[in-house]
Parts: sequence; C-alpha cells; structure tokens
Amino acid sequence: MKLRSITAALVVLFALGAVVATGAVLGTAGSPTESLFNGEPDVEFGAANGTNGNYVVSDDDGELRIDLTDPGVNAEAYTTVDRVFYLHNQDTQDVLVWVTHDGGERVSMASDEGGRPIEGEENAVTLAPGERVVVNVGLDSRGIEEGDRLLTSVTIHTGYELEEEVGDGNDTDENASDGGGGVGGGGGGGGGVPDEETPETTPGEEGERDEPGEEGEQPEGDAPGEDVIDSETGVEVEFEGETEDGTPDVDGGEGSDADAGITVRELSNEDLDAIDATARDGNPRAVISTAEDEDGDGVNDESDDSEGDAIDLAEGTIVTNVGKPARLSGERSTISVSSGVTEQDRIVRAVDIEPPENRRDRPATVRLRVDRDRFGDADPSGATLGHRTETGWELLDTTVTETTEDYVVVSARTRSFSPFAVFVDPDVTYQWTLPDGTTQSGRVLEYTFAEPGQYDVGLTVRDALGRESSTTRTVIANDVPTAEVSAEYDRAAEVATLTADVENEVGDATVTWTFADGTTKTGKTVTHPLEPGEHVVDVRVADEYGAATETTERVAVATGWSVVSELSALGIGSTIVWQTLLSLTALGLIVAAYRYLPWGRIIPEGRGPRITVLEDPRVTLETNRFEIGALTVVDPQVALDTISIDIVDEEGTEIVRKRLEIVGDREYTAEDETIVVPPGTDLDPEGNYRIRVTARNVRDRTGSLEGSSIRIVSTLTDPVPAV
Repeated sequence: MKLRSITAALVVLFALGAVVATGAVLGTAGSPTESLFNGEPDVEFGAANGTNGNYVVSDDDGELRIDLTDPGVNAEAYTTVDRVFYLHNQDTQDVLVWVTHDGGERVSMASDEGGRPIEGEENAVTLAPGERVVVNVGLDSRGIEEGDRLLTSVTIHTGYELEEEVGDGNDTDENASDGGGGVGGGGGGGGGVPDEETPETTPGEEGERDEPGEEGEQPEGDAPGEDVIDSETGVEVEFEGETEDGTPDVDGGEGSDADAGITVRELSNEDLDAIDATARDGNPRAVISTAEDEDGDGVNDESDDSEGDAIDLAEGTIVTNVGKPARLSGERSTISVSSGVTEQDRIVRAVDIEPPENRRDRPATVRLRVDRDRFGDADPSGATLGHRTETGWELLDTTVTETTEDYVVVSARTRSFSPFAVFVDPDVTYQWTLPDGTTQSGRVLEYTFAEPGQYDVGLTVRDALGRESSTTRTVIANDVPTAEVSAEYDRAAEVATLTADVENEVGDATVTWTFADGTTKTGKTVTHPLEPGEHVVDVRVADEYGAATETTERVAVATGWSVVSELSALGIGSTIVWQTLLSLTALGLIVAAYRYLPWGRIIPEGRGPRITVLEDPRVTLETNRFEIGALTVVDPQVALDTISIDIVDEEGTEIVRKRLEIVGDREYTAEDETIVVPPGTDLDPEGNYRIRVTARNVRDRTGSLEGSSIRIVSTLTDPVPAV
C-alpha cells in the first residue's frame, strides 16, 4: 500500500484579499521565487507568469507573501484570480503537494490545468522531477461585510509517496514539520500584527449556501462546483482575456446592467418547442473548422488571435506542417432540431444567456449546474452542452467537471451566446474520411501528415434520425523550404553573383538576401558589388504558406590573381569561355601525365612523423635524470598522437620511458626536455646510455630517432633542481 510521508509544510500568511473592498483586484509588485524547504522534498514556491503573479511580493524581511489587500477583492461577488503562484518540484523523485487553509468554503484553490482542486491530502497532486503546478485562487465575498477578512493563512504541504506495508496511520502527523513562516501577511492582516484579532466568517453567516458543508470541506471532482457556479442561477460565464483593469473576466448570476453581469433566463419545454417550430427541420449541416477558422467558413477569424496548428487561406484551404498534428473540428456542425440530437429528446436543462454589450463578441467558457435527479438512470458522463445557432444545435466539446449526489456541472467553450441546452448522451456521430481511405470517429480529429502535398479530408455528420451531411476541406501539408548558397565573382566588374539552390516541394518559395551594408534583394539569383574578402549575408527562404528558413551565409570573394580573371579583365573572351578552355587543357595534361610519368618514383609513399631536432642529450648522477637540450617532432600531413622517449643502456635494456600525449598538433617543440629516473633505479657511473624518441600520428604511423651515446657527468654547467 502506498503511504504518504509528509516531510515539510510551509505556513503561508495570506493577505489574500483579506479585506473585502469595492473595485477590482490589481497587481502591484514583481515576480519573486523562494525555496520552501531546505531539506527534502525540494520544492520551490514562486510567482506565476502573467499579471496575477504580481501579487506574490517580497516583504521587508525578504520573505515572500501573497498580498491582495490593496484594494482587496470585489464585494458581493465570486472572484477568481487565475495563475497566482506555482509549486515546482526540484527534487530527484516524485513529490506530493497540496494545500490547506483557514478560509472554509469561501476560498478554493485549484490547478490551472483542468481546474483540479489541490486542497486537502486527498486531492494531492503528484509532481514528477522538474514538473510544476500553477494554482488559481477563488474567493466568495457574497454576504460578507466590507472590511471582513476571508483568509489569513495557507499551509503548503509536501511529501513522498512510499511503497510500504500498511502502518498504524500515524505517518502524516508524526512526520509533518513546518518549513518556516516563509510568506508573511500584508495590509495589516495575517501574522504581521500579533495583537490584531482576525474576524472569521463561516457558511452559517450571511451569504450561506443552499447546502453548506463543514468548514474547509471541498467539493468532489475536478471542477469549481458551487464555489464557482452562481448559487441562484447555477450558471457561470468566464470570458476569455481580461477586463480593462487587468482582472480575469468571470461573471455569473442575474442582472441587466452591462457592467454588472449577464442575464440568465430558464427555458421551458414550451420555449424549446417554439425554437424547433421556427427552425428548418432538415438534414444536419457538416462543418470543418480549425483554430484560426472557428466558424468553419473558410476565412480566418480576424478577432481570433489564438495560435493553432493549421493556417487557413481565404479560399478555405487549410495549411499545416508536415510531421506536426493538425487539429480539425466538427464542433461547428449543426443539427436542425432537438429531436435530431437524441430520439428521446432528453434535455435536462436549457437556459438563454444574454451577455452585456461590451462582452457580446468575446469567446467564453460556460458552466451549467444541473440537478442530478434530472438525469434519472442515465449516466451523466455523456452529457453534452448544445448551443443554438441560426442553422441548428451545435454540440460543443463538453467536459463534465463535477458529479455529486445532488448535481452535475458541465463546461464548454462557446464563441457566441443564445440558448444553451444540456443533452443526455446525444445520438450524433462524426466520421472523418482520411486521405488514405481510412476513417476515424469523433467530434475532433488530430492527424499528422507524413509527406508534403495536397490532400482532401472529409466529414460526415449523422443525426439521431438517420439523416446525414458531408463536407470536404482541402489540406496542404507544407514542407519547410531550404536553400544551398553558392557564389561566383567577376573580378573585372568586382561583382559577386549569389545563387540559392532551393529545395521546396509545396508552394512557391521566395529568397530574400540581406547584405552587411543593409541592402536587401529578392530572387534565387542576385548580383551585388563585393570587395575581395569574406562577407556575411543573411538568407531567408519563405514559401507562400508561411514556412520559412533563415540562415547566415559566409561568402568568400577570391583575392588572388588567376589566368581567367586577368584574361577576362583584359576583354579577351568571357570568363565562362576561358574557364572551359583551361579546364579542357588541364584534363589533357592529367591524362598524359598518368600514362607516361613514373609515379612510383615521383610520389613516394606517404611519410609518418619525423624527429627533426634531437640535440644536446645529457645525463647527471646528482639529479638522477636525463635531459634533451632541444627536441622537435613534426608531421607534415596529420596530427601527432603520442611521443615516447626511451632511455636504454649499452645492452639495449630500457631504463625508463616518458610518454607525451599530443592533442591536435602537428608539431611538438621543447627545450631541456627532462626524463626523470624513478627512485630505486640505479645508474651505472661508468655506463653508456642512449636516448631514443618515437613519435606516432593519429593514422598510427610512426617515426623514430636514436641519439648518440652519452655518459654520466658529475655536474651540469647550469644545474637544474631535482624534480
């Protein structure tokens, strides 16, 4: 059984919107980081990238805190502060992280990826080495008086997940330890003022929920639940982007004021029947869309600045890169009437959402809460949010973010607003026909084209009544163009001709040359005046679909004299003519030389290393060493590898050897090269010795030289201290 070993915890004194105030939340500081624990696990706490990371600040003591007290959070609202801080696993093994706090149900903390709660050990997130989790914070100030404090402290827990036998259940508390008060409260709250009493708010006070739980209890599942969804309407709309004051744009609840929120109206069965009665009851409408062309009309959406895998052209052609997955969606396909979505006409909730005027054209994520008993015996995991358009019901890519005994929360992204309905397990199929003839099912297709070219991808949508609609989009799998650059120089005109040999299978490529003097020229072949020497040229090769390669080329212009350049400069024929004549002449000379010359005597076999200098060899008994006054070893062809210096006596017995490792050099030169005789080796005062030098190159060829016989002398002219 896996047991968590909690090894460290950090008390974070939040000034997190601790004071309820009017107005929006603003960032005021930089983005510091801090190591939470000096021991194990090794976890780093820091400010997340983006505007809301500015709430992580460093106080006067150099410790980190999260400060939302100035100006505080919005009154009578649910405020979501996305991407506030992160926890980064810097350990060498998996680490569990989770948080606890004193904010009760009015405060929620969740992972930015998927909205998964990270409150409580039961919701601990496992971080692999190098992995991080970014945390969003939600605050509910409804029913709280201005000046009340929602939250004063957060504890960040870490631990290892160990494979052990079942223990006594005491591993959590006994192994827990504080990592130090590394984050202090601000704005007069938290731990900064010991004598100040912090007011407490509980779900039992003003603003109580319909079904409050115990303080600190978190909803199950991966979604915000009732902490996010408006308690009256059961609807939340989170607009993409930020408002003018820089805060995340989240709204929910009743209201007609454009600056206050959205209007939500429940739709009855009669309302839905009226919608179907005015609609054209016909076949589905199959539509293929992409990230840049979300409505599927074949034209890029000017207001959509998202980065997708495909780039759409005005004529509807989709361009993607070879080897990268292209994401095609059938989400914008429509079913004309609700009975075409499911034969049982199972709609468990329907609402009409009217956004304020200043948000009408902004994409948003819509979350709806549905009573669990509305599903009956059906599995709510197949619930799909439908969006009514002029041509029918769009079935949005829906996530069931939370399921409890009382309710189900569904979430989907929409580009516009009108009636929305939650369908139970729609009976609508999406079948994609791929270029190789195979098919795939699903509302979204991710496909990677292995070879460049132009392909057709088809989509067939079939509704619950058996009616079908098909459409096809052309996809260009684009390759990235490249070029090999060559240069020729006209010495007479002092002009260089540069040519780019472009390799590009799809689309027309354009070559742009940028020279050091700032001149820019376009074309696969260009001319430019260059002086003799080396020049840097920036070359950009781009095709009509946006793929490009940029390189920096070094162009060498010849500086020496040549027969061709001189003859051309004198006006005697063209450069090409003289190059051709000289090439033919040289070829004839080579053939004649090959047939008639004695190559074996003219070109001897390749030589190895040579010892060119071996001067003044000597030996002295007092220093117990040999010396070479001057030593030079060269290899004219390749690099040297090793040099061995052997000392042998008059019988040829080796006394000592010194080995030199040579790295990358063709020549080795030394003065007073010393060969020390090791202790325990006695030299004969009357003996004769010789020094033999052997060199080896990297091709394993050797060369050697043996010096003249030398005798021991009592002292040197300039004695060298013993080594």
